[in-house]
Amino acid sequence: MENKWEELFTFLSVGAYPPGYDKSQRLSLRRYASKFTLQEGQLFFGTRRAIRTKEEARMLFKEFHSSPLGGHTGVLKTRSAMCSRFYWHGMTVDVDNWVLECGKCQKPLTAPQPSQCITCQQEEQYPKAKRKKPSGAQYRKRRKEEEERRRREAILKYLESSSTADEVPSTSSSGVPVCSESLDEMMHRPAASYSADGNTRLTTDSTLPVYSDVTETSSPVLPVEVKTDEPSAADPADWPSYLGDTVRTVIVGRGPYQWQQDDYSKMKRKKPSGAQYRKRRKEEEERRKRAVIYIIPEAILKYLVSSSTADEVPSTSSSGVLVCSEAPEISSSAFPVEMQTDEPCPADPADWPSPLNDTVRTELVLRGPYQVPPDFVFPKRDGARSCQHLYFFRTLKNCEKVKRNWLIYSYKNNSLFCFCCKLFSTKTIHLINGGLTDWKNATTLLNSHDRSPDHLRHLASWKEFELRLKAAEAVDKQEMTVLDDEKRWRAVLARLIAIVQSLAVRNMALRGDTEKLYCPSNGNFLKEVELLAQFDPIMKDHVHRVKSEYSHLSYLGKHIQNELVECIGAKVLATVVQEIKQSKYFSLILGCTPDVNHTEHLSVLIRIVTLGEDPQVKEHFMGFLEADEFTGQSLATLILQRLDDWQISFDDCRGQSYDNGANMRGKSQGVQATLLQKNPRAFFVPCGAHTLNLVVADAAKSSNDAMGFLGVLQKLYSLFSASTQRWAILAKHVTITLKMWSETRWENRVEALKPLRYEMSGVREALLEVRGQTKDPVIKVEAQFLAEEVGSFRFLLCTVIWYDILNEIQHLNKVLQSETMQVSVAVNLLNHAEVALQNYRATGFVAAQSSAKDMCEEMNVEEVLTLKRLRSTDRLSSYESPDEPEHDALKNLEVNFFNMVVDSAIFAVKERFQTLGDVENKFGILSNFQSLPHQDLIEQAEALGHALSCGGQSDLDGRELAQELRDLPDLPSQTFMALELLKFIQAKQLSEIYPNLWVALRIALTLPVTVASVESFSKSKLIKTYLRSTMCQERLSSLAVMSINPDVVGRISCDDVIEDLVGGCQR
Repeated sequence: MENKWEELFTFLSVGAYPPGYDKSQRLSLRRYASKFTLQEGQLFFGTRRAIRTKEEARMLFKEFHSSPLGGHTGVLKTRSAMCSRFYWHGMTVDVDNWVLECGKCQKPLTAPQPSQCITCQQEEQYPKAKRKKPSGAQYRKRRKEEEERRRREAILKYLESSSTADEVPSTSSSGVPVCSESLDEMMHRPAASYSADGNTRLTTDSTLPVYSDVTETSSPVLPVEVKTDEPSAADPADWPSYLGDTVRTVIVGRGPYQWQQDDYSKMKRKKPSGAQYRKRRKEEEERRKRAVIYIIPEAILKYLVSSSTADEVPSTSSSGVLVCSEAPEISSSAFPVEMQTDEPCPADPADWPSPLNDTVRTELVLRGPYQVPPDFVFPKRDGARSCQHLYFFRTLKNCEKVKRNWLIYSYKNNSLFCFCCKLFSTKTIHLINGGLTDWKNATTLLNSHDRSPDHLRHLASWKEFELRLKAAEAVDKQEMTVLDDEKRWRAVLARLIAIVQSLAVRNMALRGDTEKLYCPSNGNFLKEVELLAQFDPIMKDHVHRVKSEYSHLSYLGKHIQNELVECIGAKVLATVVQEIKQSKYFSLILGCTPDVNHTEHLSVLIRIVTLGEDPQVKEHFMGFLEADEFTGQSLATLILQRLDDWQISFDDCRGQSYDNGANMRGKSQGVQATLLQKNPRAFFVPCGAHTLNLVVADAAKSSNDAMGFLGVLQKLYSLFSASTQRWAILAKHVTITLKMWSETRWENRVEALKPLRYEMSGVREALLEVRGQTKDPVIKVEAQFLAEEVGSFRFLLCTVIWYDILNEIQHLNKVLQSETMQVSVAVNLLNHAEVALQNYRATGFVAAQSSAKDMCEEMNVEEVLTLKRLRSTDRLSSYESPDEPEHDALKNLEVNFFNMVVDSAIFAVKERFQTLGDVENKFGILSNFQSLPHQDLIEQAEALGHALSCGGQSDLDGRELAQELRDLPDLPSQTFMALELLKFIQAKQLSEIYPNLWVALRIALTLPVTVASVESFSKSKLIKTYLRSTMCQERLSSLAVMSINPDVVGRISCDDVIEDLVGGCQR
């Protein structure tokens, strides 16, 4: 026993299997270990502490039995006291043997002594009192004797009508063979074999069992034998225990008897059976219901009296209360009534047929499990215990409740059944056959059933079968509307709401200089109304009423426009907030955006993962927040206050991402540090796009030649863009025009380098033409200088190098700005970019020389690289030696430009993306679990579970996550990303089977990689233009919410907006 406990304790604490265990032994150990838990270093079997050694068990027995407190109680009391607290292998047998070995308990006594075991003496000295009623065992014994007596009488009766024992079976007048075996042969004949199902005994010469098809009746009373010429009893319960060949011949020749209802009327019982008692009770309840006086309000009574004839007026009692002669049919909410349909299977699982065929199983799956109403009161049993509504929900590790859709309640038996296991399983457990009624241990039994492999397999079969059945169905919905006065106004408002939504999504202004219809400058809103009135009869009628002054209400003014914008924006936010609450986990993305009035606004965006059939990563814009201070503490307080206004719990935040401002990403006083103090599970992920810009900025600042090259690039653009004539000259020689370089987005400079990289000769010809045609000496000198510079081998070499570096970074930056970008994918792309830069560091300079030489041949210039003057540097001390001059110009350019730029970019990628790599290490198990060893898988799963734990709350269990990853079925692809794996789980409806993996994938996908989507510079400038600079903050935020969330705007119901509008305006 000690070795078994040690192996179990090691497996639960460390997760390691004993050495030498094969696959089956490991599976047995896992199943056995699921019944135990480890609490504070102690092993528990449910709520009982497990005892490891026999010595410790013997000491506990002495304490519970032989001590003065134990009092040498009997076997039952000692066993009950110990079994309720402790557990070990064979404890029942051990306790019984130790009590029998007790000398004081087994010593015979003539009279009770104070020091002796009183209980043992009482059991031996005092005889038991006679019972007035028979006990359960006596009742069963009498019943068995009665059955044996009836069986012998039936056999004797059969023998009297049969021939002699040695004759061939004779036949009766009806032609049925008569058995000739004796009574002893029938009663004591040995069994030869069993059938395939193990229930029916057959002889060696028989191959098929005989089944009796008895129709279902309301009374379980056994019918008497029908008096026919056939020798054997009609009821199979009265047949002999072991059937002989002759008896079997008689029964097969007669066939199964079909009982009629009249046969049961011949039976006489001294007291009613259980079915009869329930039937009488039901009739009594119906009689009492019919006798109830229904009180009807005075208004209904007045209506009935005035609308009915004299003969049909209901009578009233002396108190004036209306009395109904016939009580209406009342349906009880406690017991659902099965609908009168062609469905062959009843609603209650206790009434389902025992062998389910494919037709019944298909019907049950299509109908689905019946759900108990939330207000239903479960009946109590004798022990004052009953079923609870909490049994229908499973609490996950993160305190999130998941409904047990497979659990159904039987109103007939007052028990619980497993829907999927009852459909597909052939085992005999309580949740399948009789139903679970152990309410005391129901929670433990249901949790154990949740994790059982058979249940998970049957649950997956049910979900897959349900999906296949639903795929074959088609739903066709048609809506019909009828217009009246109220609906006419609703129709008009619905069209006005659609116009506001259309203009807001396209960032167009609503109002103009005037608010009159059919005026040139009345604005886009009224123009849309006029356009719609030409084709829509409802809007045409409304415009006609407004123009003819038939109606004083028009709903076309500026105030109704503002109210519509406010209501639609609020409805969009409410829809988004509801979707965020349904998704549970979210991430914050913040960014600062200036408007045309140079006012800084804080843009708020929330990233979630939807939980529908097709999970999607969505980023919802929540509006602009106007901040008075931009310190980390004030911004964190502002965003927390706004989350409270939206009733979104910050404890469910699992990620935060900002730009690289010090007030946002500061490790001590920044926004991310303040929010991490309140919620350590809100992981900070730096913006990948901003970080990549800083990588290029670091590379550009590392070399003076790099900064000088970018200055020449800007001069080229300024020279040609300052004059239309010079721009026309440039367009005549090149097909790709020059672009202005960006201060903030360094990777966009590749567009400015593209015409120089591929059409350098055309740019040089344009500069020479400008020099020859211009009369301005400044422009002439500048064009001359630029023509010489772009024709130099140094400039061509720098152009090729910068273009190669920026081209690689631009591709990475565009991919990182994707809305569905995942952390693991981003880290993988950054690793590839780092490897590409290292490879370019080794071979890029030689390749750049070859490309530059080709460009020199195209322009017909010399491939000469002149050495620039060495800069003089001050020495710190007299003993410091001066720098050794580099006489080779090409080597000097490679060392001071190429190596410094590339090395700086490589170093910046490693340093600035370290935080992103730390986050990916926590969630990396979700992408590479298929290639991890067993021990590493457990360690990383436990590390992830620890990272997602805070304050005694945890989102998942690390060990269960490792087990779910090992038990995951073969995936269609070996390179499943987190989003693809989540879609696979949702499509197969496996969230109940792999709950920890389901939660981990949702959290991993919630983490943002970039804040590019929250930087709504273009939307803010398009909405709040110079002509709309007086727009208030609420209107700007509402219009921005509609403009940036067009998909949510399309899902809003106009009726809901109208209800909010009417409720808020009280019109």
